[in-house]
Amino acid sequence: ADVGHGAVHAGHGDVRWLARPRPLDRGRHVLGREFGQQMQLMHEVMPDLKNGKLEVKKGESYFYKEKIRAFSSFELIEPSIKVKVGNALLERMQKGIAVDADYFALGRIGARHLSYAAFSYLLPLKIVEDWIEKLLEIKDLNEKESAFLFIQLARKTDLKEFNIKEELAEKITERFKETSYYNILINSILKISSLTEKEQSAIFGESLPIGLSIN
Repeated sequence: ADVGHGAVHAGHGDVRWLARPRPLDRGRHVLGREFGQQMQLMHEVMPDLKNGKLEVKKGESYFYKEKIRAFSSFELIEPSIKVKVGNALLERMQKGIAVDADYFALGRIGARHLSYAAFSYLLPLKIVEDWIEKLLEIKDLNEKESAFLFIQLARKTDLKEFNIKEELAEKITERFKETSYYNILINSILKISSLTEKEQSAIFGESLPIGLSIN
């Protein structure tokens, strides 16, 4: 689909058509800053949702990871679509079948700090708090990946109306009390903070998703 100036193209509706990612000077976060561009591109990277569930076909794990990461970088798409994908990602974690990209994607979909979109594009706080409550009930989440996930969902902002409940934030930090992630969670969730350089690198990336190129 050609989206005009600085066009992004996807081959034949199949994100597998390129053999490898193409470099993008400022990372995937600059991809499709316009709402219309993001809605068009979304259809190229939208993960397979059937009856509200994410299906990953055998042998397509790599392509799934590329697609779900790309989807989570589109901050201007409709919240209702984000919520559907977020619920499906949460279900994968509840079933114990989540991969690292699932943690990353859910964190960015429900993030309290967006990389370029306005606060009006944040998901409703109640939805994110419900996700956090359900995540806290899961005992065997990947420690490293879930630390990143909780930081994204619960990072404290300087606008009180966008912050999760204090008692919920404390539940998160308590979960990580005996881990090496405890201090960073304290500093990110209980204190006002911005995205770190390391987080920005992880979020923005250095290349386009598989199957997309920019001219």
